[in-house]
Formats: sequence, structure tokens, C-alpha cells
Amino acid sequence: MGWPCILHADQTENGTIEFEGRDLLSLPESEMQRIRGKEIAYIPQDPTTTLDPVYSVGDQLTEVIMRHQPVTVYLTLSLAGLMMQKNIIYLTEIDQKMS
Repeated sequence: MGWPCILHADQTENGTIEFEGRDLLSLPESEMQRIRGKEIAYIPQDPTTTLDPVYSVGDQLTEVIMRHQPVTVYLTLSLAGLMMQKNIIYLTEIDQKMS
């Protein structure tokens, strides 16, 4: 079962969750890890659930990149840095426009 985290301990699984003709509930965890983040993703709308304040943003970005992309550690760190830099610039531009 690939989605135990969406069920409470006292709930039972009944039915299917289909994506591109595949029943996600029947897939093994290894296959779900290949699908998550590349083909299907959860995008939380609440900023308090998006990032874990215990870990740095860079650590969290590099974890996602390394889990879903076949890249070196150096390239992963570079990509995470670029992502953070683009978002900082973007947020700065929005802030300036709002002022």
C-alpha cells in the first residue's frame, strides 16, 4: 500500500485512487516514491505546513531534489541555491511593488 499516511489507524481502505490509469493504493512504496514530486504532488496552501522550521530551507530543498532527480550533490546544492535566490528576488520585487 502506497498511501498509509492518509488513513487513520481505525479506518479501512475501500475503493481506489487512480492517476493516469494506475491505482495508487495498490502500488508498492518504491513505485510511489518515483511518482511523488515528479508526476503528482501535494501543494499545501497553508504556509505553516509547507516547510519544517526545525530544518533550514536549503536542507529541505536539497532533500526533495535528491529524492526525485538523478543529480550530484554539487548540482543539487547549486539548484537549491538558485531556487532560493530566484524566490528572494521575486519576493523583493513584489514587496517593492506593494510599497
